[in-house]
Formats: sequence, C-alpha cells, structure tokens
Amino acid sequence: MISSPPDILMIAPTPFFENRGCHLRIREEAESLQRAGCSILIAAFRQGNEVKNLRIERSSLDLINFDKGPTASWKKIPASFFLFLTTLRLVFKYRPKAIYCHLLEGLSIGIVTLSVVRIFSLWTYKPILIFDSQGSRADEMKSYGMIENSTILNFFRGLEKFLLRFPDKIFVSSINYLKKIKEMPGLKDRTEQLADGPSFSPGKDIVRREEKIKNLKKINHCFEKNDYQRVNKWLEEEKFIIIYTGNFGPAKGLPDFIRQILPHFSKKDSIRFIFAGEGDLKTKNEEIAVYSSKLEIENLPLLLSLADIGLDPKPKTSTESSGKLINYMAAGLPVLAIKSPNSLYFVGDERQLVNRFKELKTAITKLAKNKRELEMMGKKNLQRVKEKFSWDLQIRKILAIIGHRSI
Repeated sequence: MISSPPDILMIAPTPFFENRGCHLRIREEAESLQRAGCSILIAAFRQGNEVKNLRIERSSLDLINFDKGPTASWKKIPASFFLFLTTLRLVFKYRPKAIYCHLLEGLSIGIVTLSVVRIFSLWTYKPILIFDSQGSRADEMKSYGMIENSTILNFFRGLEKFLLRFPDKIFVSSINYLKKIKEMPGLKDRTEQLADGPSFSPGKDIVRREEKIKNLKKINHCFEKNDYQRVNKWLEEEKFIIIYTGNFGPAKGLPDFIRQILPHFSKKDSIRFIFAGEGDLKTKNEEIAVYSSKLEIENLPLLLSLADIGLDPKPKTSTESSGKLINYMAAGLPVLAIKSPNSLYFVGDERQLVNRFKELKTAITKLAKNKRELEMMGKKNLQRVKEKFSWDLQIRKILAIIGHRSI
C-alpha cells in the first residue's frame, strides 16, 4: 500500500529488480532521493524482485516471461503497453510533481501518459517530465544484434531524436552520449550529466591476503565448488587477480576479451581472472579463469576485495556509461579500461586506460609487475569516488529540478 502521494513517479520499463547496471542505477537513484526526503514510487513490469524500503507498483499483466539477458529486447514492446496502463492510473491517482522516465521505453510511456493526463485535466496539471538516459537505445539494439538492417536502424535513431524533444530535463549517465545529445538542435540547455555513483559505501584501499581469504569464505555460494577451490588457491599463492563484473553481452566487450586477449595468458603466468555477471561464456582456459553467474549487489564489495584490478573492456564507441568502473574504484581497486571520454572522466588517470583493445594484454602484464604503483592508483580512485561520485551529490541535480529542498 502507498502511504503517501509520491513526489516522483519513476517509470522503470524492466523486470525490476535484478542485479545489473540498469536496475542498479534506478535503485540507487530512488534510494538516494528517499534519503533526501522525497517520496518515490516506481512503476515496473509485473515480473521482478522486490527491494526493501522501495515502493514498487507493477503492471497487472504483461504476458511476457523475462529471462535474464540484455536490457534491450523486443519483449519490452508488449510489456510496455501494460506498464503504460499502470502508469496512467498512478498519475491520475497521485498527480506526482515529476514523472521520471528511465530508458527510451520509459520516456515513450511518460510522453503518452502526460499527453492524456493534460487533456483530461484541461492543461491544469503540469508535472515535470524528466528523462534519465543510460545511452542510445538504437545503438544498444544494434550491438545486441536486434537490428542489422541499416534502414530500420536509422528509423529507430530518428525516433530516438524525436522523443528527446519532449522532456523538460534530460539526464545522461555517459559523457560519450551527452556530447551527441547536446549536438542535437534545441537540447543543449536541457541536457546535463548525472553520473553513476557506487552501489555500496566506499571501502578501504588495501585488502591483505588473509582478509581476502576470509571474504571468499563469506561468499562461497557465489562459486561452483571447483571454482571456489581454485580461487582460494590463487589467493593462498598470491596470484594477481583481475575481475570483471556485469553483463557478458557483446556490447560490454567481454566476449572479445575472452576470444582475443585471454588466450595470451597461461597457467605459467601469475595472472588469473574472475568473470562475474550474467550471460553464457565458455573458455578452455579454466586453469586461469573462473565464472560466476550468482552476482548479488550485497556481495559485490566482498567479491571485488578478492581482486587486484577491475576490468572494463567496453568499446570506446559505446554510448553507455560504466557503473562498474565506479564500483571498482569504490572498492579501492585500480582499473583497466579502453580510453574514451566517459572512462577518462570517471577514472581521470590515463595510466589506467589504453587507446586500443589489443593493448589490454600488454597493459595487464605491465601493471601486474608494479604492485606499489597499483596501490597508489587504488588509493586515488577511492578518494576520487568519495569526492566526486557519491549518489547524494548526484541527486542534488534532480532535487533542484523538482524544487525539493534536501533534508
């Protein structure tokens, strides 16, 4: 039951909540706004997990079963129709100050909802329409193989540009996409970056071997038995561990990393890899790499504590942000990523970035030999997150738009 009318109605066209980037951003924004005194209601698909202390209203019907997979999916079209009906009912009932739309599907629902409500209210009800973009939806659909025909792709890009004309305010998580939107006519003054924040309270910068082994025991359920034993052995032998967390899809660059970079390493090297997230990945290098599909946000700090470096092989052309970089840094880890305006903005240290994908192998080998430099990088990354990327700092931009005074 809703205890009070919401200040903000968030439209989350996803099977919210699951442990992945898009859902984490929605959750963390909502929780931060609630800490600031805002009343939040989230409208989401019928399927999904509940989140403690977040109020979620779900579609009464969607007829679609969402298995774990990429955010972009054709299944969202029929599911979004039922979410529109739910959103319309909630807006009529509660008349929130702002309608906060996540993803392009959410913006579409928000635009239609607002048009209907304004007509029935004779234009007396004028909530603020806010769009929170995590990257170009058309480009994401292309990267996941949903669109291969150039004509269809151009249609969706044109549709995306058209829909961007409606919001009163546009927040963008990615510097890469922010630049593209600001180049569109009439959008420069309405568009602002709202960077990702960490999914947990920043930790300490150095975790010793004994503590890592204790942390591994606390999250033993995240690994298959053989993989758990393998990681435990790596920690005992003080191997150099690189971790990747997040979706295993092609848009994230991990499949290419496993095909092109991983084969350059062998059991003779001291370098090992942990890949934790969603998706199906197979490798013959089981002696140097383990996989976990049981990534839970509550266990993320302990999981990251096992590693020496956080990896993000996302292509520099991606318009998506990268919350994983912020989480690596919040865990006190140095990172290794492809250099782009987005990664450079987050990390602020070119020593942790490479210009080309194929340079990752050399960079890994080089960094693994300089433990002292890595410790300094980790300390600086942790401090940077604390000073620049906390969610409580980021959501001040939202509070300013809706005229809410933070408590």
